[in-house]
Amino acid sequence: MGYEPVGFLDDDEAKLDRNIGGVKVLGKLSEIKSWVKEKEVGDVIIAMPGVSREKLLDVVSLCEGVVDEIRVIPDMFGLATVGVKAEDLNGILLFDMEWNLAKSHNIFVKRVVDIILSSLAIAILSPLMLFISIKIKRDSKG
Repeated sequence: MGYEPVGFLDDDEAKLDRNIGGVKVLGKLSEIKSWVKEKEVGDVIIAMPGVSREKLLDVVSLCEGVVDEIRVIPDMFGLATVGVKAEDLNGILLFDMEWNLAKSHNIFVKRVVDIILSSLAIAILSPLMLFISIKIKRDSKG
């Protein structure tokens, strides 16, 4: 996506002035307008899992008119996000979650891959297991 993070904003006092993933926590969310101007930020990405709807709307409203684009990473409630597609349903965000193993041809492909990989593992590890069992038999009286 070509983003270069300039910093995080967080209301947790313990995180202020710390680095998270090599990016500094600059200040509190209420300071977003001043940080956007100081750092010449074009886009804001909001990632606040577990936050209330009201708080999220407050942060979005602080950004409106100050940045070019506001992007929100939604809280997926612990759901697996592989194969999830976001769609627009008449202005409503819709997540299309595909469960690929529900398709019979995918189950067949998975079964074939499982059999091939297990056969390879047995073929590769059998000599090692045989060697270990012979060593144990020689060293132990039983």
